Amino acid sequence: MAAQAKQLPELKNLMSIPGIGQTTAVLLIGELGDIRRFRNSNCLNAYVGIDLRQYQLGEFVASKHISKRGSTLARKILFRTIANIAAAAHYHPCHTNDFYQRCKEKQSPQPGTKKIAIAAIHRLLRTIYHLVIYNQTYNYQIAKQK
Repeated sequence: MAAQAKQLPELKNLMSIPGIGQTTAVLLIGELGDIRRFRNSNCLNAYVGIDLRQYQLGEFVASKHISKRGSTLARKILFRTIANIAAAAHYHPCHTNDFYQRCKEKQSPQPGTKKIAIAAIHRLLRTIYHLVIYNQTYNYQIAKQK
């Protein structure tokens, strides 16, 4: 798979993100397919299944949960990717990790790290979508400003 993916421009775009290596990038390309087919990053979120679903009855609004209607394997890969980004951030900073760490610090003594990871996945998917659509490599200085 890695040999076939070398010719794809998305591979170098994804591998430019700190914490995403060749194996992870190939797995993401294989699971997500052609990212250019999505109209926007929210459609990509829905494909993965991390879009929020809301249950409302009259004035009662239930807590929001992710829909989980998308690709289970893509969610697992992205969840582990957030951990890889956090580990690589000691040497290579990433705005996704900055967001993840800020949210973890704001939490009470018992943090809900899964919910924070889902929010970080949302941010990562927006970054991946932008990099692939505009054929750019990741630059921390530019990403930090947005």
